[in-house]
Amino acid sequence: MFIKREKDFTRDVSHELRTPLSVIKGALELIRLSHSSKSPEMQKPLGRIERSVKDMEETIETLLWIAREENKEVSGASFNINEAAER
Repeated sequence: MFIKREKDFTRDVSHELRTPLSVIKGALELIRLSHSSKSPEMQKPLGRIERSVKDMEETIETLLWIAREENKEVSGASFNINEAAER
């Protein structure tokens, strides 16, 4: 029961995080298209946002991968979490 709840939670969290991340990415693209984003003082914060979005996308992909691997899991079998994090 606990393992199923954990799998469901991992899958659900990763999907729920995608929506706000998509909104942030869309807003960032619009900001990048505006003339005010060309100023040097905007480059550093926009770069930080882009890096954070990329990091969050990688985290979400890892969570989805873990959820998929857990779905393949045979009762009593396990997988290497270090390998999952590297992927």
